[in-house]
Amino acid sequence: FIPAVLKEGASAVLTQEHQAARGPGAWIAVGDTRDALQRIAAEYRKRFSMPVVGVTGSVGKTSTKEMVALALSAGKNVMKTSGNNNSQIGVPLTIFRLSETYDAAVVEMGMSECGEMSRIARVAAPDYAVMTNIGVSHIQQLGSRQNILAEKLHIADCFHQGSVLFLNGDDAMLREAAGALPFETVL
Repeated sequence: FIPAVLKEGASAVLTQEHQAARGPGAWIAVGDTRDALQRIAAEYRKRFSMPVVGVTGSVGKTSTKEMVALALSAGKNVMKTSGNNNSQIGVPLTIFRLSETYDAAVVEMGMSECGEMSRIARVAAPDYAVMTNIGVSHIQQLGSRQNILAEKLHIADCFHQGSVLFLNGDDAMLREAAGALPFETVL
């Protein structure tokens, strides 16, 4: 696919399969293309001081993202994740859409395996987060709802003083977790 994307106008590509360029454009050899994409996106995110809201949960992420973005758009120009582009590749691509024209961003953040939320949290670095619920999606990979909750809580890995996690108070696991978290929560 590399020659095709260069032909379509890309000026550089990341590759973990080639050690040298095999045609026009910049071919950048990396050990892991996904990791390189995430690291570049995380650095790009640091250019912007606008508030970023991360949205996660077992179900309802896309609808919640849409509602949060709509509410914020009453007074701000809001960038939001397109569709449900919420993966280890989708989140970096979303972050690359940030620009000075926006006042805030709402980033949908999904996960299906251990360590994934931590990786995408480093990319999006949300200032605020919304957690919809803890269900059984991906229980085969994570083993239990408690493990799913623990993984989803990594959305707050880059929180700073003033960050807030908004939890769905109708979800018993989130309600129970709220009092034990080391940052501000709102049910």
